[in-house]
Order: sequence, then structure tokens, then C-alpha cells
Amino acid sequence: MSGPSLPAAASGSSDDTGDGHLLWQAATSLFALRASGPVLQRIVEVGRILGRADAGIVLVADPQTGEFRPSVPSVALGLDERWLRREGLEGAQALAQQAAAARDLVAIPETAAPPVSELPSLAQGQRPAAACAIPLVAQGTSVGVLELYSATPGVVWDAETLRRFGALAAGALVNARAHEQGQAVRAQLEALDAASRTLTAELALDQVLQRIVEIAAHISGARYGALGVVGPDGYLSDFITTGLSAEERERIGALPRGHGLLGLLITVGRPVRVPHITRDPRRIGFPPHHPPMTSLLGVPIRVRNVVVGDLYLTDKEGAPEFSEDDQRLIELLAAHAGIAIENARLYAQLRELTTRGERARIGRDLHDGIIQDLYATTLQLEDVASDLEAGQAQDRLLGLAETLSGVIGDVRAYIQGLRAQRFEGRALAEALAALITETAEGSGPPTTLTLAGVAMPLPEELATALLQFAREALANVARHAQATRAEVRLLSGPGEVLLSVRDDGGGFDLGVAQGEEHRGLRNLRSRVEEVGGQLTVESVPGAGTTITARVPLPRA
Repeated sequence: MSGPSLPAAASGSSDDTGDGHLLWQAATSLFALRASGPVLQRIVEVGRILGRADAGIVLVADPQTGEFRPSVPSVALGLDERWLRREGLEGAQALAQQAAAARDLVAIPETAAPPVSELPSLAQGQRPAAACAIPLVAQGTSVGVLELYSATPGVVWDAETLRRFGALAAGALVNARAHEQGQAVRAQLEALDAASRTLTAELALDQVLQRIVEIAAHISGARYGALGVVGPDGYLSDFITTGLSAEERERIGALPRGHGLLGLLITVGRPVRVPHITRDPRRIGFPPHHPPMTSLLGVPIRVRNVVVGDLYLTDKEGAPEFSEDDQRLIELLAAHAGIAIENARLYAQLRELTTRGERARIGRDLHDGIIQDLYATTLQLEDVASDLEAGQAQDRLLGLAETLSGVIGDVRAYIQGLRAQRFEGRALAEALAALITETAEGSGPPTTLTLAGVAMPLPEELATALLQFAREALANVARHAQATRAEVRLLSGPGEVLLSVRDDGGGFDLGVAQGEEHRGLRNLRSRVEEVGGQLTVESVPGAGTTITARVPLPRA
């Protein structure tokens, strides 16, 4: 029989010292290796020598399906290149299943006899004339099968030596996999530690959320990741993703609200692992253009024992599903993420408090200093005018006094704006109602509020801009319109918000608007355009004015 030659000391039967010495050398070299790939390669090399075979392969067991498959990359010696196309794989798998079921070496002296399936071809394209399969059993579990092929029929395999080697090989493979798993866990923990330091250093909430989901996907080996932020109504108010391009997000459309498996994590508040999303009875399906996803790991994020968000990770790379180790790792990350989210929120609150304090100080300075000085100057101008005879000089002084009175009104409106920058959790409609009540206590005409459409939460920056738009528009009505009534109308439409202020005052000619009216419109237009909106003005002398801000909603 042709095949690889043994060293002189290794020739003889299993009782000779040669094979025993080779087994000892094999054990030493195998257990010194720390990666499964080199271990599998060494198993084939030594097994081929011990069995005096022309070729050999190792098929590894898939713990999920029970099937035996070639390792990646494939480990084989002495086979024809057609093995790269997996020709003969079916016969090799059938032989492996037979050995695994018997928990013992299976020898086939004559492969030409039925019912042997087609086996992999030898290096010169020759069909193997004899074969044997040795199960690699460790702790009662078959972790793989070593198959040896010979070009010579009627081979008597050294069963005892090959059995002993199979036990050694199985132990070495399990040892290498344990070492790899330990290395992987160590790398994951190091990544988690680095991630924790990164998260605690980041103070902008939106950036914290994005980093959390990116880190979660990285350390768990997920292809896709998402962080759902739970809103006050118990549904998802935001959905930050990784692994999807901007174009893919655009095609998917609206954000999920939190039904099906996503909602389960919100309501149950415990981690969820699903091997096959499409087979789970709790699913509700994917929207059109959503990429296919298989496995799922979901873990809640808590702040002070309250669920504020959920991590969703899908499609474990290199494995059919997420493991318990993956779940424990993401649970650790979720604990750190909760602290990072709380830090970012506290930082935002501190900034807001600092800003509000500064606004209050500026408002007090304006009220106690500038307004009082302006008011005193106005009184002096009026006193001087009253001492003059009627004429051009008196009219000019009274005009100056009236202008200063208007400036005082402007400064007071500015102070009110400084005091009303924060919504305190209110919706825009509530803030507008409060503004109208505040205006009614001043010099403005009676004003009503009309709401239309379906109300929806707005980003605070946009809501603040709209509130300030309404404030300035109502201040203009009070100052210039000479109106008997006004209306503020808020319409929430698909993809946009319309806010208008209408009065029944004197109106003006848009073509000749100048002075303070022109500056007021310019300020309003600038404020609306800053948030991506458009300003339209409708006014006719004697028929009132309507000013409308049309602002698009941010895309999901």
C-alpha cells in the first residue's frame, strides 16, 4: 500500500514502542497548540501516518444540527482538487454519521462493495479502495470525525492505535476551543472595559446612544444593531441603528413603534434570545425593504431600575445564534450604558440650569437697569415737550418719547422670551396656550388658539423656535396691528407643522412695508428659516394680516 512513510522508530504494530512513541509525541504537540485550526491540521497529519493512509480529512460536528461538515478553512491531505468543490462530501458525511452513531471506529475494507456512497477522490483522481472513520469523542460528545482513505483494498487498520489517537485528538480539539473561547471572552471584556471608559467620557446624549449600539454590535459579533428609546407612552420614540446604510434606513420608512418581538422586550423587561426570528410566533414580520434577519438578542437598558431603552442585536456572525455568553456580556454593557445615559441627561440638565440662570440674570439686569433708565428718559422728554409751545419741536420730542416706549415694550418682550425657553415637559400646544394667557395679561388683543391635525412630539429645538415665532408675531400684533382680536392656529400634518398668527387689524401693503414692520418680518423669516421652514405673509390694508410658518418635521 502506498502512503506516507513512518520514522524507523515508528514502524510496527500498536504494541511496538514506535506507535506508542508517536502517540506520545502527537499528544505533546496537539495539546501545545492553542487554536483549533492548527489542531485539526495536526490531527490529519498524525492520523494519516498512524493509519498509513494515502489521504485524510476531518469533519467537525455542528452542535445545532448534528451534521458533520468540513472545517473552515477545510483541513484535508492527499485529496484531489475536486474536494474543493465538495465532490464526495455526501459520502464522507454518511461515513462520519455511521462512526458517530457507533461511538467506535468504522472500517470499510472494500469501498467498491455497496452500499458505500461516493467518497472524496484521492490526489490523482483515483477512487479510495478502503476507508475508515474514527470518531473524536470528548466527554461523551462527538466533536468531529477523522476519516482516512487508502488506494489499496483490503487494508487492515490498526484499530487500537487509531482509537487511542481519536481520544487524544478529541481532547486536544476541545482544549483548543476552550482556549479560543477564553481568548474571545477576554477580548470582549477588554472591549467592554474600553467601551465603558468611552461612554463615561461622552456627554452628548445623541452621541452616547449611537456609541452604545455600535459597541454592542461589535462585542457581540452582530451584523445589525439598534437601540430603541422608550417614550412616555411606553412605545419607541427613537430608534438608533448600526449596520444599515442611510439609503437602507430611507427605504424601510417609518421607525418601529415597538410591537411584536420588539414590544416584548419593552413589556417583559428581561433579555430575549431568539434563534430564528421568522419562526417565532410572537413576531409581526418585517416591513417592505427591510433586510432579512435571523437571530436576535435583546437586552433592556435601565436607569434607576426604570427601562429607558432596549438593545436589539441581530444576525450573529460566525454562529447560528447568540450565546449565553453574548447575553451576559451585553447585560454588562447595558448596565454601563444606563449610567452613561444618566450622566448625559444630568449634564444636559446642568447646562440647561446654567443657561436658565444666565437668562434670569440678563432679564433682571435689563428690567432693573435699562428699562428703568429708558422709562425715566421717556418721562423727561414728555416733561420737556409739555413746557414747549405746540409746534415741530414739541412733536419731535413726543415722537421720540413714543419711540422709547416702543423700545421698552420690545425689551420686555425679550425678557419674556428669556424666561420661556424651556417647555418643562409640555407639548407645543400647551406652551402656546400659556403664551396666549401671558399675552392677554399685557397689551395685546384677545387671542384664541385653534388646534388641527394629529398632535405629535416635536424636537425641543423645533418646538422652541415655533414658540418664539408665535411670541414675536403676537408682539408685532400688539405693537402695530391695532387689532380687536387675534388667532393662533397650529396644524400638524403629514411630514410638516404649520403655525399661523392672524389678526383683524389694519393690515399693510406688502410692497411698501418698511421701518419696524419690515424689520419684524425679517426677524420672523430668519427664525423660521433657521429650522428649515418657510414664512408666508398675507396682508391687505384694512383687512388684517396672517403670518404662517411652514416647517418640515425631521426625517426618522
